[in-house]
Amino acid sequence: MIESLLLSEARSLPDPASFSEKDFGWRVKLEGDVFVKGKNWTPGPGRLYIGRGVRLIGEPAPIELRAHEEGGIWIEDGVLIEGGTSIEATRSVRVGARSRIGPFCKILDNHFHAVGDRRQPPESVPIVIGEDSLLGRAILLPGAEMGAGARVGPAGVLSFHLRAGAELA
Repeated sequence: MIESLLLSEARSLPDPASFSEKDFGWRVKLEGDVFVKGKNWTPGPGRLYIGRGVRLIGEPAPIELRAHEEGGIWIEDGVLIEGGTSIEATRSVRVGARSRIGPFCKILDNHFHAVGDRRQPPESVPIVIGEDSLLGRAILLPGAEMGAGARVGPAGVLSFHLRAGAELA
């Protein structure tokens, strides 16, 4: 059950606090014009915001957008996400407008257990992907930041700030 909900014409992303069951009736906000093809999974009780013109192509493998209890995923206008990609947020993952996330990328803001003590969850660190960025079969780890127009190529692993326009091959 996904309801198409129109937001105000303001183009800024909603504050995570603006999401509530009372206001929106569900945990997903669709801005409009969202194209979905193939299998796309959105498990988890967290919040998911999808902007205008977003394309989710869940082929040849499904896309997983998992927001945990206190987490949120913000996908801005014009983003393309290809099959096999998994985005998991225990706190926050933001994907900038017109960015492309190629097939089989993994983006997660938490390692889910500390080294040595699997019962102790580490702190989540938000991930920010700037506008017009490109990922190709890449992995973004907690704290990764991509400046506008940055590129992370196949087999690239990012856990730090990549400046605008830079490339990690």
